[in-house]
Amino acid sequence: MATHRQPPPLTRRTAISTTPVSRPWLYRHYPSSSHLLRADRPVDEAQAAGDARLICELFGLTFNVATRYTRPYQDLVL
Repeated sequence: MATHRQPPPLTRRTAISTTPVSRPWLYRHYPSSSHLLRADRPVDEAQAAGDARLICELFGLTFNVATRYTRPYQDLVL
């Protein structure tokens, strides 16, 4: 079983500059692909808001697609 290492903590010593990190550093510390991270964002927003129109505006989806994301969570959102 592969173990997942946590990224190093952000401290004054480790945060030397505000320049973007390199791709090798990013993939070494965060092994998930960007595709998987992007796929989870509409689902998380649907759970939090449950508003299909908001999902459309945030992610550029059609209303039918956004409705598929929000339908399972409509009863949970007040």
